[in-house]
Amino acid sequence: MSGEPVVFEFAEFTVEVTVAGDGIELVKEGGGGTGTGSLSGGYCATYLSATGMSSSCYGIVEGEPPAAEAPGSGEVLLELLDLSDGTAIVRFTAG
Repeated sequence: MSGEPVVFEFAEFTVEVTVAGDGIELVKEGGGGTGTGSLSGGYCATYLSATGMSSSCYGIVEGEPPAAEAPGSGEVLLELLDLSDGTAIVRFTAG
């Protein structure tokens, strides 16, 4: 199941998030370029900044995701908390 993209605007970049199958697709624009990525399964986190993005996914242990490192200055942490029936629950944390 795919959804309509949702755009989130930050001071130095924008992030477009789209539910796609069993994950989400990301398009980050800003800082002079465009970056793309995807998150799916388990617990996933992406650190975004004007100059790039970095993603990691982890397994859930005893029903709890691992604690994410706090984003640095100028970074935004995007966490995929849940995905079911075509609806993604994400959390943004600004550094």
